[in-house]
Amino acid sequence: MTQTEKFMDSDDDLISSAGLDKKNVKWTLFTRALMPWLAVSSIFILNYFYLVPIYKEIYLVLFLYLALVYTANFFIYRAKDQRTVNDIYFFSTAIVFFLFIIIIHYLGGVEWIGFVFYFSAIVATGLIFTPKRGIFLTATACVLYLGLVIAEYGGIIPHKKPLFFELKPGLYGDFWYVLVTGIIMPLITFVSVGYITSKFSLLLKKEKEKSQHLYRLTKASGDIIINNMADGLLVLDHNNQVIRANSSAKTYLNLLDDYEGKSLSQISKMPINWNMEENIKTVTAGNISRYRIAVGDPPQRILESQITYVKKDDNSVNTIMILRDVSPPWGVVYDSKTKLPVPLAVVRMFNASTDKLLESKVTDQAGRFNFLPGPGNYYLTVTKDNYAFPSADRNFYQGEDFQIMEKGIMVNFKILIDPK
Repeated sequence: MTQTEKFMDSDDDLISSAGLDKKNVKWTLFTRALMPWLAVSSIFILNYFYLVPIYKEIYLVLFLYLALVYTANFFIYRAKDQRTVNDIYFFSTAIVFFLFIIIIHYLGGVEWIGFVFYFSAIVATGLIFTPKRGIFLTATACVLYLGLVIAEYGGIIPHKKPLFFELKPGLYGDFWYVLVTGIIMPLITFVSVGYITSKFSLLLKKEKEKSQHLYRLTKASGDIIINNMADGLLVLDHNNQVIRANSSAKTYLNLLDDYEGKSLSQISKMPINWNMEENIKTVTAGNISRYRIAVGDPPQRILESQITYVKKDDNSVNTIMILRDVSPPWGVVYDSKTKLPVPLAVVRMFNASTDKLLESKVTDQAGRFNFLPGPGNYYLTVTKDNYAFPSADRNFYQGEDFQIMEKGIMVNFKILIDPK
């Protein structure tokens, strides 16, 4: 199963309804990793040039946030599936909320920016995460913010004066302000915005499910087309190991059952002359090459191979081989020891039902012969001085009956005979 398929088949409860994937999470964490540096730089400039008092605790929290983001990035880059990616991103976001509420406290956020944080938290988590996780994180933000408001109002923790401006001195201690702005409005926002984003999240989830279904249908259709191609198809990875073969390729090359993950020289039950094998290792992506391949020794089938090199996102190169049977329309008689063609051998064709001799041919200097009989059952014999037929090599024609179903079919067996 490919990496894409693993992500597509992950648990829907853990996958972002908005289509969050490993690459997007990495980019999001990368941008979040820049924020603390920008914040630290801005605070330093304000403190140095404009003499704005800065709490040292803010620096500590920002560096903790930076460490969290880089740690999350470290594990996400090594995650093997989408489930792990989402879990890391989810828990890191929850910790970010806790760190951010501390920053809000030291910026005097109870009076002005706290609610902005709360609202943005609802929207972001509702769109990025699944409804359940979005509601959980939104509730976490709500509890943290309300806890800060109530703690400052009750004098449990000291109120920090806003760095830039304050709406009204002592506003954090005003009962009606705390009730309306710190409690009622956040709760209303939690219900309304949380409901809307969860519905939108479900809509995105349905669209993603449709895309997954279409992806699977397209993949299944592609598999059917590939497996029914008349031409053979071989796909090799960047290590020149076979990762896929269609039905025609299995027939043409007489592949082993466990051909996957093996090199070209190891995939067939028969010897194959891969006269292009070294070239595959040195080509660059985008080139198309053509080669002739001899299957068997002596050759029982000649294939023409068109090879295309496809460059992947990780810069590795896969090889796609299209195999077409271009075997000549004649049979050949070979010496089983030297594997050379045998000239002047007599090949006879008999009717399998009556044992009647129908036709005789004498092989030429290239050991070639052919017959073009009509429909029926036949068998061949081969005679040559100082040679014996059939050969002890059972991988070649042994004189057994064969059937011709229609006119125009050439008899072109590759036959071995043993020297005496």
